[in-house]
Amino acid sequence: SSSSLYGEGAKAALHSWEKALCILANNRKEWKNLAIKQLGDDLWERNRDVFGAHLCYMLACYELEPFTEMSKVCLVGANHLNSLHCSYVGSKHIQLSEVYEWIITQHKPDYVSFAFQPYKLLYAFQLLDMGDAAGSAKY
Repeated sequence: SSSSLYGEGAKAALHSWEKALCILANNRKEWKNLAIKQLGDDLWERNRDVFGAHLCYMLACYELEPFTEMSKVCLVGANHLNSLHCSYVGSKHIQLSEVYEWIITQHKPDYVSFAFQPYKLLYAFQLLDMGDAAGSAKY
């Protein structure tokens, strides 16, 4: 259960999840990533807090995932389970995901998120539609 991972005050931790996350992130041990992930799961499932859940998943070193009902993070800040088809894909979410991908590459220079590539292509088309051919060509 979630309370076994980050303490007996698990329910209270959801109300002050920011404080709980800071404590877990500051006292990093390998098992703490599991607690941070579980806090993210609880925020997602119980509070429908996409921002809080995704922040937890990123601090627990989750990678961007292809779209499935079991995925945790397809695009940073986007709730992929709340939308049909690709309506959850916004430029802001693609940009946030690109920043997250860049952060990962600072620690793993050869890292490529294959799950993120289709969104980059979509973003290139969005830029082209807005008349930014030079920006689109970078993708």
